[in-house]
Amino acid sequence: MDITRAIHDKMVKERLLFVYRGDITERNSLPLITLLENEMKEDSFGFVGQKRLFMFVLESLQNIAKHGDHDHYGKMSLVSFSRTDDGYTITTGNILASENVGHLKKRLEEINNSDIKDIKDLYRQILNTSEFSKKGGAGLGLIEMAIKTGNKLDYDFVPVNDNFSYFILSKTVDSSGMGRNSAISRSHFSSDSVVKLEQ
Repeated sequence: MDITRAIHDKMVKERLLFVYRGDITERNSLPLITLLENEMKEDSFGFVGQKRLFMFVLESLQNIAKHGDHDHYGKMSLVSFSRTDDGYTITTGNILASENVGHLKKRLEEINNSDIKDIKDLYRQILNTSEFSKKGGAGLGLIEMAIKTGNKLDYDFVPVNDNFSYFILSKTVDSSGMGRNSAISRSHFSSDSVVKLEQ
């Protein structure tokens, strides 16, 4: 089976609307968001749902643009939009230095193990203590994602070699722009489909 047919079959099976693989910068982030906007014009998404979803996509792309390793593995960054019965799944993937995984994973676990009030308190605490990284935000974008979409963040880290890891971030939202998974009971996120798509 040739590569074109393999990609087509995977997109149909997983209801993928759009997949971009390549370097993601602040310059090309807007066209990627516009593709999603055009799709939702023909959908039942209301204004609030669109706003929440755009915010998640924008923050995801900005994370890649700011924190991804563009020198070695920039072309391995990935963005995919797929349909669900009542909404969308947005998934991004990018390479980052393995030395940064520990801090990022700790922040993600802190967000996912907190209720919405604790997440908002964490957000204010970071702002008040000026806890910022040299590249920007100390996880503020991730916290905003969790607050605005009312849900935990699905993520995974896949080792590439001793120095780099593939960071996958995903969110499934319904037509109101809210996350579908329960904050109380949820299964572990599996990144196998994303890894296979990247391969």
